[in-house]
Amino acid sequence: MLNSYIYKVGTSSPHANLTDRRGNNGPNELADVVVHFLRGMPPAFADGSTWVTEAGLRKLIEVAFFTSFAPEEGRYPRCSLFWSIYPHEWFDVGSFLEAMPLDVATLRKLAPISQIRNSAIRVGLRDDDLVAVGVTALRFEGLNTYPGRPEFTAAGRELNFQLHILGPGHLRADCSSVEFELRAGEIRQCSQLRSLPVVTELATEFAAAVGDEVISKLGLGEEECKLFGGLQTCFRGEKILELVLRPILDAGHGGAVLVIPVRADPCLRESLLLPNEVTDFDLRHRSVDYLSACVDFHYPTDANRGHTSRTQRWLQTRGRLSIAARAIGELAAVDGCVVLDRALSVVGFGAKINISREQAIESPIKFRNAKTDEHVPFDELEQLGGMRFQSALRFCKCYPNVVAFVVSQDQEMKVLWSRDKDAFAFGPIAMSTIPDFA
Repeated sequence: MLNSYIYKVGTSSPHANLTDRRGNNGPNELADVVVHFLRGMPPAFADGSTWVTEAGLRKLIEVAFFTSFAPEEGRYPRCSLFWSIYPHEWFDVGSFLEAMPLDVATLRKLAPISQIRNSAIRVGLRDDDLVAVGVTALRFEGLNTYPGRPEFTAAGRELNFQLHILGPGHLRADCSSVEFELRAGEIRQCSQLRSLPVVTELATEFAAAVGDEVISKLGLGEEECKLFGGLQTCFRGEKILELVLRPILDAGHGGAVLVIPVRADPCLRESLLLPNEVTDFDLRHRSVDYLSACVDFHYPTDANRGHTSRTQRWLQTRGRLSIAARAIGELAAVDGCVVLDRALSVVGFGAKINISREQAIESPIKFRNAKTDEHVPFDELEQLGGMRFQSALRFCKCYPNVVAFVVSQDQEMKVLWSRDKDAFAFGPIAMSTIPDFA
């Protein structure tokens, strides 16, 4: 009953496996979807291309699927596989002296090498056979940043295909720009967090507030305000949200983050039991420090300050912001939800939503389908999630202009939000398997 986007693979028509309702899909069907998508990318299957073949892709997905059901010492494999157009001297960690055949027996032994998704087993073709040739990094601090810029953006790698084993029968295929997931026999194209309008609004508002504060703090002129395409729009607030949510998803313990309009909102006392209130845990102030360091990198306010110290300041403020954002996500390990205001300042954690079902039903706010705009019965939505999800439903039903990010223990995320008269629930949402920030 929760909304899911209309699938559109590239500029071609969507594959049948993305549009039907069958629940008995397997590796062959996932391979069909991946090949269908890559055929719309000329460099992948171009005449004379030797880096990837349809037969090789199908074998890779099939071997990964059956390996996911093959435990080693009682643990099911979790690993990443990487197939690139060519070796990369910075990312590739090393090569095996002799390439290893890519089969279930080999892969289940190699899986622990890349189980936390910082690295991957590199595969390639040798005489038309798919083999494991070495290990490569999936993120690299030196290549994912541009000194002096306010970004958490990857510099990008060469054309590649990534396949991640996330659990028994659970695969994620990353085709560089689009991700497809096979789970419990169903195939879907992953909807990204940034595609939700409520996330865009929150990120845009956050970026504007950060930019305005930096302009005021540094007394910047018109020319300086144009830096990075405009200081009021350059900051990627959705990336900060991803940094907050990533630890909850990766930990697998579930959790929730609730965003309320302001810290002093009456709902804090009426409907939220907040045993652990927090002060000075503010991502906006840390973002202002970081953006200020970025501006200072290009327009030094102190003529005697050397380039090295400006670089150091940029690195320090970036690291401080990144660590603080992740620490917020780690607060979700405590039973209850983390509460933020729209400045992404932590109000408290371990909060309990104290709203009865009767209160929610009596509220005039109604849930609507985000695509069709039709009303969705509250009791039907209640059946689509556990206690954490149902509590968030009741909160959004009773209070306007709030947002809830709910992560289940099986690492699926749903987003709920409300307006003055309407509320919406969307999910599951998938952030990129390999985040594009440090």
